[in-house]
Amino acid sequence: MYTIELPPLSNSAKRKLSNRIIPQKATENITSIKVYNSNGFYLKTIKDIKETISMSSGIYILNFYNGNTLVKSSKLLK
Repeated sequence: MYTIELPPLSNSAKRKLSNRIIPQKATENITSIKVYNSNGFYLKTIKDIKETISMSSGIYILNFYNGNTLVKSSKLLK
């Protein structure tokens, strides 16, 4: 499973996307993950990245939260 890390929100449109695998340590403090489809519609909230295994093929946006704080956004290509 691969994700594409999205850059932080900013006014700079020149930032490039980079391909990265999310290391396990980066997800240790994650309390929930909100899953959106490629059109930006909310699908569900999951507790662990492994729960994406049962999802159908497609492109998803994952928002990683620690409590109510957004920690990271990633694109999941499944």
